[in-house]
Amino acid sequence: MLTRALYFVTRHYGQAQGGLGLYEESLLPWLQRKGNIRQIEIKPLSIPRRLVSIAALMGTDLAAVAQNYPCRLDPVPEDAIVHLSNQNLALASLANRLPASIITVHDVIPYIHLPGHQPLSVAGGPVERLLIRINAIGIRRATRVVADSQCTKNDLIRSLHIASNKIDVIPLGLDHNLFRPMKVPREFCRRYGLRGDEQYILYVGSQEPRKNLRTLCAAVGKVVTTVPQARLLLVGRQGTPEQESSLARWIQEAGLAKRTRRIPFVPLPDLPLMYNISTVLAFPSWYEGFGMPPLEAMACGCPVVASNTSSIPEVVGDGGILVDPREVDAFAAALSRVLTDKNLRQELRTRGIARAKLFTWERTADETIKVYRKVMEQG
Repeated sequence: MLTRALYFVTRHYGQAQGGLGLYEESLLPWLQRKGNIRQIEIKPLSIPRRLVSIAALMGTDLAAVAQNYPCRLDPVPEDAIVHLSNQNLALASLANRLPASIITVHDVIPYIHLPGHQPLSVAGGPVERLLIRINAIGIRRATRVVADSQCTKNDLIRSLHIASNKIDVIPLGLDHNLFRPMKVPREFCRRYGLRGDEQYILYVGSQEPRKNLRTLCAAVGKVVTTVPQARLLLVGRQGTPEQESSLARWIQEAGLAKRTRRIPFVPLPDLPLMYNISTVLAFPSWYEGFGMPPLEAMACGCPVVASNTSSIPEVVGDGGILVDPREVDAFAAALSRVLTDKNLRQELRTRGIARAKLFTWERTADETIKVYRKVMEQG
């Protein structure tokens, strides 16, 4: 029984945007089935146009920064418990003087060094750097912190110096009615220009440097020399001009110009079909706070070859093949094995489906309710 008013703070509810929006929209209905939990939307500060224009002359998009770090909340009762659904909302715990707050931290990317770029706390604009540092104070002052993975918990302890006993690890879930093995309709193939006689090495995600697409292209370039029917299938939004230029160069250098299919946008109902038509998911990311694509792929029966770094082994477990993301040859060898060994594919399919069943939004909700009770017991 939840005895205090409880508010779940969302930012994109009804307009899921990436993992953060998915978390809000998937978890909240399950929480509301289990208790009287109210949803409240957070809003950005209203920045005067004149100030936005002045900041633009200094190279800062102040309106975008305000959107990324919203902090305006409607008043809540003095004894309420407020659950902020992602780390970028931590400012609200300071700006609104919340009596008791829980913050879900999906990753600590702004505060750590990753291959290919500096942390945002060093490399961002002056306003963003300031907000990132203030945001860290908000995370530290939270009553409790929820982390998507043990990896994120370890990073919170190491980078933000948060006490271990203040952090609860609660893995994300998956919609198993959506992500499941299914037959791929011919109409789907026609719509996306895909063919049944080709073996697709699928990548789902962005072009951020931490995603390690250079290794992906180099590895697939080696694979196609021995598996000519292999194709690289890239699904994910377009990157910055610099990222697009780098990706085009890596594709060219790997000899994949005629063996790559790029699909910038796939609506959510079509995403499971992408996994089902693909022979293997390649996920060479350097760092993930959780990593949804490997979980989605396993649930669909698509074999997974992924990095053995950060939180990814926590998600994949024994359901896929884990490889050092620094080793192009090892990644290529793992992909080739999956493409050429039917028995291995079936084994990975079976293990992956079993592994994915461990991750449900109901379980995430049950564990989150336990955190709410801990805060209530703290008084």
